[in-house]
Amino acid sequence: SPAGPLEPLSPTGPLSPRGPGGPGGPGGPGFPSLVFPVPLSPVGPLSPVGPLSPREPLSPLGPLSPLGPLSPEGPLSPTGPLSPEGPLSPTGPFIPEILFKDKFFNLSDGNFLGTRDRSWGIRPVGAADTQMMPSDKLPQFYWLWAPANFNDFSSHLYFVDNEEGRATHSHCVKQGKEGSIKLDSLTKMIEYKNNSRRISKAEFSAFKTDGTKLSWSLIPKYHIYMCGLGYMHPEWGHGQFRGENQSQYDTYDLKEDPHDPPFLHIQAICDFNIQEGDSTQQGIGVLEQLIFGPHSPSGFTSLLDV
Repeated sequence: SPAGPLEPLSPTGPLSPRGPGGPGGPGGPGFPSLVFPVPLSPVGPLSPVGPLSPREPLSPLGPLSPLGPLSPEGPLSPTGPLSPEGPLSPTGPFIPEILFKDKFFNLSDGNFLGTRDRSWGIRPVGAADTQMMPSDKLPQFYWLWAPANFNDFSSHLYFVDNEEGRATHSHCVKQGKEGSIKLDSLTKMIEYKNNSRRISKAEFSAFKTDGTKLSWSLIPKYHIYMCGLGYMHPEWGHGQFRGENQSQYDTYDLKEDPHDPPFLHIQAICDFNIQEGDSTQQGIGVLEQLIFGPHSPSGFTSLLDV
């Protein structure tokens, strides 16, 4: 290896000696090593995202940061650099034009509101592992994500619950022209449709630092299937190469609602009602839902029971 003598072989090739570390940094003398040996490729050591450059991992677009490809200004999202706090989810009016099957949709009158989500988290790349280690417990995930737009502000909140119903991650923010306000003590009350894990009504509440309470009430109207965006799609999942300049679309009957993969993951278009003190406003947004496995407050005890 360019860094020195090789270690014993691994199943994927010779190992470089990056485990013990070297002088001048973590893993060197006086530092505990936190870096494991890295398999070598014909062009150099491999990282989880590809061959390493002399200084950092490479992507097709350039060096990678933990959040994505770097630009001169910082990590990139599809809409521009990311904020220091992480990926962006800008809300507000959109002015696009859509052409689909010779039908033109003009959305330029300012009456269309939405959220452009730069989705976060590690995405799978390539084919799935054919020899995955079996788990000794049921898979479990409880995910609610609810951005909304109102007349002169927007709000965003989300939950990730464990099987006991405790939020392992949650966040709530209200954003207006004057800036963003982070809210604390976020709670929820959820009602489900009969014989379903689909939500029929959701209520959330949180507090400003001065003690003012904000409450949201959501009523889902209809939903879309997130497999249309690649989530759980059996052929067009995230990170799968389908060939140069390939595209495809699926057609779903939204009157039907299969409760099995890849249709577990939905975004429900909702009417929002928000109350802050004596003030009440109506808005529109989505309630994204991905719920499988046990969730004690909901009464779910197995993978897909209702």
